[in-house]
Amino acid sequence: MWRWHPCCSRVWLRRTLRLRTGFVRSVADRMNCPDATVPFLRFVEAPTMSADDVVKTMRHLVQERCADVKLLAALSKRFHSYAEEFFPPQIEELVGHFATLGYTDAHLRHGTLGRLQDVTSDASPRRVLRLMRAMTTLRWPAKEWFPDAVRPALRRHLPNFHEGIPSALIFLQDMRWKDAELEELLLTQGFIVAEELGDVYLARVLEAWSRMGSTDPEAVDRSKQMVHNICGPGAQKHRELGHDLRDALNVLATLTRMCPKSQERSTLEAHLASQLSAVNSTEAMLALQWLQRLALDSAPIWKACAEVTELALEEKNFVRDHFAHAVHCLASVAGEQTQAALISQLISSPEVKHGAPRLSAEKTLQVLHAASMMDLKDSVVADWESQAARLARQMSLPDRRTLRIISDARPTASKLKTAMAQLPIAHLPPLRVSPESDELEAVQIGGDVLLQPKGGGKEGIKYMGHWDSLVGRGKPKGQSSPSCQLSIRAKRKAKCKPEATNTVASTCEVERMRKVKEPFLDMFVSALTKGDPDPSEMAWHLTWRCIDAWRSDAPAACSLMLFSEALPGHVNLCDVLEAIDYHHYVRGEIGSDRWEERRVNAHELLEKLKNVEVSPRSFSVLHRAVSVACAWKDGPSEELKALSLATAKAVCQRDPEGACPICLLGWQPEDSVLVLSCNHVLHVDCFWKMITAAGSDALRGCCRVCRTPVYWGPVARSNLRCTLASALAAALVRQQRAGGGLTQADVTEYCSRVSQEIGDTFEQVWMEVPHQLLKVQHKTSLPSREMASLQRLFETLPPNPFYANLDQILEMDY
Repeated sequence: MWRWHPCCSRVWLRRTLRLRTGFVRSVADRMNCPDATVPFLRFVEAPTMSADDVVKTMRHLVQERCADVKLLAALSKRFHSYAEEFFPPQIEELVGHFATLGYTDAHLRHGTLGRLQDVTSDASPRRVLRLMRAMTTLRWPAKEWFPDAVRPALRRHLPNFHEGIPSALIFLQDMRWKDAELEELLLTQGFIVAEELGDVYLARVLEAWSRMGSTDPEAVDRSKQMVHNICGPGAQKHRELGHDLRDALNVLATLTRMCPKSQERSTLEAHLASQLSAVNSTEAMLALQWLQRLALDSAPIWKACAEVTELALEEKNFVRDHFAHAVHCLASVAGEQTQAALISQLISSPEVKHGAPRLSAEKTLQVLHAASMMDLKDSVVADWESQAARLARQMSLPDRRTLRIISDARPTASKLKTAMAQLPIAHLPPLRVSPESDELEAVQIGGDVLLQPKGGGKEGIKYMGHWDSLVGRGKPKGQSSPSCQLSIRAKRKAKCKPEATNTVASTCEVERMRKVKEPFLDMFVSALTKGDPDPSEMAWHLTWRCIDAWRSDAPAACSLMLFSEALPGHVNLCDVLEAIDYHHYVRGEIGSDRWEERRVNAHELLEKLKNVEVSPRSFSVLHRAVSVACAWKDGPSEELKALSLATAKAVCQRDPEGACPICLLGWQPEDSVLVLSCNHVLHVDCFWKMITAAGSDALRGCCRVCRTPVYWGPVARSNLRCTLASALAAALVRQQRAGGGLTQADVTEYCSRVSQEIGDTFEQVWMEVPHQLLKVQHKTSLPSREMASLQRLFETLPPNPFYANLDQILEMDY
């Protein structure tokens, strides 16, 4: 007889806890990955993975629909660092996987562009098309990869292209590349191949070519002839063309773009509408998917497909497997208010509500996106918003970008906004268009970046892509699609976030923060001008306020701790290092926006110091410290300009007859100067020239006037390291453009000079220069291949030539 054993209780309890807690992650998080430890192990192993392991890991991530931005960034960085180890097929496969996941960054782009010639030199036609598909999906600028590498391979394989001609034409349009000669060659090759493959293939070629916006008499005549083959008396002889609805829709799209008012187009549209009214749900779904792919607005065909979808709701399998995709396709090509009413009726039907809880994250997003494109009522969308917020962690990166646009367009979606705030989203680069894009500017919408006309006169965004506009009879050319209209609404809502009713509240907040900063400013000015309190005592007063980052006075106290490096006399190094740690902690906890609102800025300091005398050295160090605390990274801000002027003014007042010891020019109020610890002054540009000029190593890090070693604190030193590394990166780019033939020995010498001059370590300067190169590449015309070769000089850290033996390293005074 069976009896209950105590061990059974332990086993039952252990299994119950596993089901309830899901070990580390919830059940929703375990949908995309079998074990919570797997992503962590992948991230740890990413910097040392071999080429085969990187490709193998990317295959698994594609299967899991991974959205781990940090892991993808680590794998991309690994690929860029050791791009020479990857074979061309591996590079092509790797880029394709990143395109499938919807992630790109500078490491992936430069690593691929550096090896692109190797990948395309012996590439087959299929590999060329796969590369075009991946790079177009990732929105890499076509001028970087298409003209010099992919286009020659495309031209070389042109006689060998058969099935790939429609894809090549579509990719040319997607990348916004205008090349009339290449388009004409592809169309001619398509006509030649169609003699063997027939009208079904020709319909695909003509549909892809019609997306270019051009008209060809032969293409129009052949399309009209195909309409007669589908609908005319002899249609039975050409059953292969009308057998698949997709082929007939290709012909309809071609005629809609090239001659929308032709009789043949109307005849074919009526024929397809009557044919679709008698099909089953499977064929209706096929037609809907093709309508969405062609961006074709046809009211009769749309109505026929919608009626079939409505009747199919009685089937539970259709609701579970196909309804989400069907309603999303219907909404994507809808253009009338009556169509919106029908979509609202479909989403609100009892059959859909009953099956909604069992839909996956992807299908839930499709229904929510369809409802948002049609701008349906909150009562229809509310339940779908809640379900999408609950399943948001299962969504891929492209899905998360779409969800971010929906949350921006619907201000009442509080649950959705809360869920999106907790998910990392990496946006794609801006859409690239033809040379007229010089009049456009990039605008971020949710997790995506699009293009808008400059000047702010137009509310809408300028869309240039095939998917961005619907094509239909009686419609103006370039009418934006429902998806684009949703993005426009998202931009308008984002622009109108600060409401007029909050003006009084924001004014009160500014006044309250001014009162919070007042005692801290008085303490700092007293320490700066009178030496009371001393730096250590002031650091003690400020430190305990930084422990809790969410205190209202924590940013003000933390910023003044950073500025304490400008105080005269001896400053405790431990206090400054502690201030740097608190700065990272507070700013990371509350975010850059709140940090900027609550920290002490330069204007408030200068207002307090306008009636007191301050040494030029204090102003110079204060300028460097404020630059570290400032979140402005797009050039000199107004407060930094004010500090620079204050420093030059103090120098002119103290030494009106003085001059720079390097260029021997007298001081001017608008000069940008640097004050050394010995109080000798020189221009910032002259300081850089002094570093790059050849000279005795014994003078490095010393004043050239009095030979006194120059001291910089950790805060000012970090700012000088970034500034000089940026100047060095720009100089290396100029030398590389001029064909300088840089070697690692040259770069090592430059970095060593910078590190010695500011008293920094060689390793920190060496690691900072590649970061600055990534910023410089966006502002320079240096080809990507040469930029990649320049960045590869920094992949391995060489020994510092100025400290060759261990004794000298141990004797350094850090």
